[in-house]
Amino acid sequence: MPKEIWQSLGVGLRSDHRLNMESVNTSCDSTLGVIENIPLDFGGGPMFFQVQVTERANFEILLSRPFFTLTSCRTFDLPNGNQDILVTDPNSHKEMRIPTLPWVKNCQTATHGAPCTEATHSHARVNASQTDGQDF
Repeated sequence: MPKEIWQSLGVGLRSDHRLNMESVNTSCDSTLGVIENIPLDFGGGPMFFQVQVTERANFEILLSRPFFTLTSCRTFDLPNGNQDILVTDPNSHKEMRIPTLPWVKNCQTATHGAPCTEATHSHARVNASQTDGQDF
């Protein structure tokens, strides 16, 4: 998670728990520390995670191998080309099936906090289906 996002949350940071992380371009950077037990809600109630904070990044939060391992993440590739993931809350063992969103470069309406309104974009249909409070 980038520092800017962490600061906007107003939560504490354990700077004594830094990690050295290798980027795709093989550069190594130290994180600023960890946010402990931060709730993330994927539509079925919050799950709690330890999130490392970086000085800057081009994403709000990056879910990678540790997340997939902790949640026993499974993927489902569907005949229509869509993909869902199934995550398991490590505390409650509740399973949540979540449709993934395709990358739509330069989508003007799929900005942070505002769902895409382009009917031809599959992530617009996913955003609409997530508003009914239904678990997958």
